[in-house]
Amino acid sequence: MPILAKSARQICVAAFVLSLLTFDLRGQSSDMFKFSKESREALEKRTLVIKEEIDELKSHPWAGEYLYGNGLSSFHLTVAPESGFAFYSQGCIGIYGFNFGSVRKNGTLELLLKEPHRPGDPFSISPELILISWGDRHYLVPPSEIVEFVNAINAGFEPRKSASGRFFLKKGDEHRPATGSPNIPTEYADYLLEKPIEGKVSSVREIRHEGEKMRSSVLLNIGKAQGVRVDMRFYLQDSSRFYAPAVITAVNDSNSVAELVQFKDSPPPNPGLLVSTLSYHKEFE
Repeated sequence: MPILAKSARQICVAAFVLSLLTFDLRGQSSDMFKFSKESREALEKRTLVIKEEIDELKSHPWAGEYLYGNGLSSFHLTVAPESGFAFYSQGCIGIYGFNFGSVRKNGTLELLLKEPHRPGDPFSISPELILISWGDRHYLVPPSEIVEFVNAINAGFEPRKSASGRFFLKKGDEHRPATGSPNIPTEYADYLLEKPIEGKVSSVREIRHEGEKMRSSVLLNIGKAQGVRVDMRFYLQDSSRFYAPAVITAVNDSNSVAELVQFKDSPPPNPGLLVSTLSYHKEFE
């Protein structure tokens, strides 16, 4: 095997294992990837039927093929009002998960899953999705990830120009314009920014070690007056070192507290370091 191909597979396997570490298997690991031949055949048949319905519909507010991924794993959803949905996730090891069933539109898009849903499983699909239109684009986002979707917009990751991303986007829409503003639920409107919020790290308040991880709690010199909200993500602007985004955990009028996760023994951010809701790095470069 060529060295580059071998390295790519090792990275893929490592990423797969790290993903599983965030999922509490509760003894389910023995059957997690044992999909019967009958289930696979049912998924393939359902997918073909759904695609036929999509072709017949021509134009529909949400029916279609949706996908996202990060180069190491990909997630695929095919959905139509009468034929239901078919979903699968895959990567370097093969098929990680799949599901299919009927669909019900009742404000949100409700997926009636044939296979049991495993909350926290990184390779499964949410049983509820919100349709978000943005110009000529169509996204499907779980209710629990709306803030993350808006964070991705504020960071400059959305609207994306390829299939790579973290949210279901209708196939082909990556080439369509995202004009105006996305129709996110009104309760999250304050999270969508017209321009980036910028500030500085005032101090490092607390450092906690958890196994191989280190959590740093930092005080920022920006707060509600600047538009900061709990769960917003801020990116530390340090050209000499990469930091994971800092997530806001508490906020008052003039400052806020954010938490970032690093590898054990990594140096914490220095006071005075610039932070912004806009990332200087592209998500999947």
